[in-house]
Amino acid sequence: MDPARSSITFTTRHMFGLGKVNGTFDLGSASITITEPVTDSSAHAVVDADSFRTDAPRRDEHVRSEAFLDTARHPAITFESTRVDRGEAGVWTVEGLLTVRGHRAPVRLTVDSLTVEDGSLRLVASSINPWNIVEEGGGGDHTSPPHLSLPDPGGLPWASPTTT
Repeated sequence: MDPARSSITFTTRHMFGLGKVNGTFDLGSASITITEPVTDSSAHAVVDADSFRTDAPRRDEHVRSEAFLDTARHPAITFESTRVDRGEAGVWTVEGLLTVRGHRAPVRLTVDSLTVEDGSLRLVASSINPWNIVEEGGGGDHTSPPHLSLPDPGGLPWASPTTT
């Protein structure tokens, strides 16, 4: 994947669930390997933690601070898949380990959509509360699922658009 042409976007809530927040992270590096069978596929991503942006500079600075991401000591957020599965009703999930602030925790991404346009892959997945591993005693409602969008404008070879 080409990090310069890829992005990670998210939507979550703040103010005890009253306000919606959209934001982005920069992708440092990533790889997606699609295999046959698809359940043996894998994904790995390294995200630049200091690139957290929501267009609210004070909030962004606070999230990057020691109180949450502590980007000075933990510059990268990583995801390493451990399992790809097609569940009941044909819904695909990617399970893996998310490492934030040096804390590693399991996370399950539900694949919401996968499209290919002009040789580019766009994957949209959601997860329930992956931010628990960075919370330290409250502050806002982080229980709504962030939506991650990982387009790959460089294109990837793979079997069919419904396999991941």
